Amino acid sequence: KLNPYLMGGVAVLFHNPQARTPIEFGNAWINLKPLNTEGQGKEGYAKPYTTTVITIPVGVGLKYKLSNRIDLGFEAGFRFTFTDYLDDVSGNYPNMWDLDSDLARAMSNRSLEQTSAGTGADRKFIVDGLAQQLNGYLTYVGADGKTYNTFNGYGREGDQRGSPKVNDYYLVTGFKLNYLIGVGKKQVEAEKSKVNYIFRYDK
Repeated sequence: KLNPYLMGGVAVLFHNPQARTPIEFGNAWINLKPLNTEGQGKEGYAKPYTTTVITIPVGVGLKYKLSNRIDLGFEAGFRFTFTDYLDDVSGNYPNMWDLDSDLARAMSNRSLEQTSAGTGADRKFIVDGLAQQLNGYLTYVGADGKTYNTFNGYGREGDQRGSPKVNDYYLVTGFKLNYLIGVGKKQVEAEKSKVNYIFRYDK
């Protein structure tokens, strides 16, 4: 009645990274890929990533036979992907002046946001605490003549934003209720014959 199993295969994944904009940009959910937050597609930067990728599901499961046709199961499996952009973050920070808009710049480096975009909570004490750990704030003038603010040693071109050495992966767990449509009349009759035979034998 109890059957453990291994599973594996190949799958296609469509993903669309999104995030809430800062309060000053309306605090709305937006798609991140069109913003090219790491300068993708610009000269000297990586190519734009695709939102349709191959994944490799690998996992284990356990099935319990409730009846001749119904199984209840639990399954847990990793999905190893061939992308590092499930969350729109992979490589290094770009030159902020290479990005196409103020919104793209705001979504590329969110470290100094004073208000949480998700809850509206005050983040100033978090930002100030990080500033102490990262040797304070940094203000610099870009090639476009605009002034930019970030942490010292964090958020300028070439500073680490993600980790491109390892692709993204995720874990899927869940319960399954399977109805077996392959149990036909012949199998049911065979089960009846088996029961009758055993009954006659015992008698």
